[in-house]
Amino acid sequence: CFSLGSHDSWITIFPLLRFVPVQSMRGNYKQFSKNFKKIFNFAKKLVENHKQNLDGGEESRDYIDEFLRQASIDKKANKLDSTFDMDQLVTSITNLFIGGTETTSTTLRWAFIFMIENPDILKKCQSEIDEYIESANISTEMIQMTDKPFLPYLQATILEIQRCANIATLGGSTMHRNLQATTLAGYNIPKDTYIAANFYSVHVDGRSFPDPDKFDPTRFLSEDFKSVQRHPAYIPFSIGKKSCPGEALANMELFLFISNFIRKYNFYVPNQKSQINSKSFYTTSLTRAPYDYQISFINRNDNNNNNNNNKIPVAA
Repeated sequence: CFSLGSHDSWITIFPLLRFVPVQSMRGNYKQFSKNFKKIFNFAKKLVENHKQNLDGGEESRDYIDEFLRQASIDKKANKLDSTFDMDQLVTSITNLFIGGTETTSTTLRWAFIFMIENPDILKKCQSEIDEYIESANISTEMIQMTDKPFLPYLQATILEIQRCANIATLGGSTMHRNLQATTLAGYNIPKDTYIAANFYSVHVDGRSFPDPDKFDPTRFLSEDFKSVQRHPAYIPFSIGKKSCPGEALANMELFLFISNFIRKYNFYVPNQKSQINSKSFYTTSLTRAPYDYQISFINRNDNNNNNNNNKIPVAA
């Protein structure tokens, strides 16, 4: 599903570019259309299955059930301006599917790279987790969201991963427009101009983040290192009313995934052929992603970490 959601074309933002007489543009559009149709058809099947299995109870199983119930209410009320139609539902599911998989998975791929490049920071995160589990007498296998407030350094590390990863360099596909003509830094901006926020430029600006190329979680910590402080220039989920609607869910996913990986495993490069380099990346549409690489996960509880039988190779 991740590969279907990935595409390296500005055509996803400006469909008119498919008419530009450049073969790469046309080829990319055909591939994007093919991939999008597969996901779209998958979403249509989900809706059809829910229609067939929708019961008359008051409880909705999920988003699709609730949408179908509201669509039925609007239809019975003969509400002509209702936006609860099947095309809207299928399109929403498709957008949620693409936006909620590629972005999180890409951030996780960056996370492993930064942890391998900064083993001292990885150890600090692991030490914080270990000390918290011991002091709080945690017996559960997995770290939960309720543990998050007690792990400030880990939280700051995740924020720094997102700042340095910069996966949505130009705000993904979220475009804004100005309602009236204006000027900015001497440039005339006509009314109704397409505007995209350059998140990358903000996140690597030394005025906001001193020594921006350095991976440093402490920039998001208070002076006593006991609490997290969100920086006003930290905007990986966009800004304004059109900011990412999945921000809360993405933050939960990243915390749970990264914290539990770090708690249980150490990460190693299995061989010299697998190049780990945070400065090497490519773009899929407007998403910044690392090149494919291989790492090994080694259980921290294993007394013999050098035993190759205990290494779990993973392609990312």
